[in-house]
Amino acid sequence: MKVFDSHTALYTDYYHLIMAQDIYYLKKKDTTAIFDYSFRENPFGSGYVVFAGLSDVLEILETLRFEDEDIEYLQSLGFKEEFLQYLKRFRFSGNIYAMQEGDSFSH
Repeated sequence: MKVFDSHTALYTDYYHLIMAQDIYYLKKKDTTAIFDYSFRENPFGSGYVVFAGLSDVLEILETLRFEDEDIEYLQSLGFKEEFLQYLKRFRFSGNIYAMQEGDSFSH
């Protein structure tokens, strides 16, 4: 099942895109970076959570692309042309470390 049909690359904070452009122009685009996928509070005031959605995240990362419309939108926000050309070719590469689907844990 496809999680999102389009514009997946824009499902992020504007801040992260600005920082990505800064990293690109600092010539550090190939430097290893570590990111966490997290939440702030246990939902519904409970004492634990169940880890779910790994397959969705993996699918999003596998198919992550900046579409022509995404590039046009970012261009309208003032992103630089060289960086936008880089985004057109961008594909995720990296390692994913995660809990097992269905594991419970307290936050």
